[in-house]
Amino acid sequence: MNNQLDNKAERQALYITNQKVLALSNDVNAIKSPSSINKMPTSCGDLKDIGFVKSGIYSVIDNSKVENVYCDFTKPSDAGLQKLIGYVNVKTTPVYFYAQRTGFYSTTGTALPFDDVKINIGNAMDTSSGIFNVPTPGKYFFAYTGLCSDKDTKIQLQNQTMAVTWTAIGESHCTPYNALAIQATVQLDEDDEVQIYLLEGTIHDGDGNHFSNFFGWLLEEDLVL
Repeated sequence: MNNQLDNKAERQALYITNQKVLALSNDVNAIKSPSSINKMPTSCGDLKDIGFVKSGIYSVIDNSKVENVYCDFTKPSDAGLQKLIGYVNVKTTPVYFYAQRTGFYSTTGTALPFDDVKINIGNAMDTSSGIFNVPTPGKYFFAYTGLCSDKDTKIQLQNQTMAVTWTAIGESHCTPYNALAIQATVQLDEDDEVQIYLLEGTIHDGDGNHFSNFFGWLLEEDLVL
């Protein structure tokens, strides 16, 4: 009788143990199985919901920027779970250009074209028209340096949006045979345009010295998610 009871107790204990092992196995499989929250993670909390358990440095989305954060998954709540490390300079494509002129230019009321392209990564700069077409939204830096010819000269750095025609970002002018310079950092949307516009005078560049230099690049992209 005692042996029967012992066997029954052992079977019950074995059954309970098997159930626990099965539950643990299911938990492990759940952790290993692919999971999603149907969006890009924006926090350590999102990563935790996906199934991340190893504390460390991860990348998450904050609005249109990518952040590096330290996630401490030993913390049970948001308090102490996430610490910002810094921002990641993510670009869907690099955009930068450098162009020069090799001759005089005096056609006022037009964009300054450039016939010597040193670099045009992203192909956003149309040098024949002198117009830069914004390929992706974000913050851009532009700069132009040049030399006046034998008369007072004035230029503008201009931009045009889908809603507003050409407007001045900034302006520069000089007296004969002195330098022109203009630069700006601007927030632009996709398909906006930027140009150097000759208001009056003549750009000097007929002796191969490349006084006219126009360059720009994408500093920080607003990621479209």
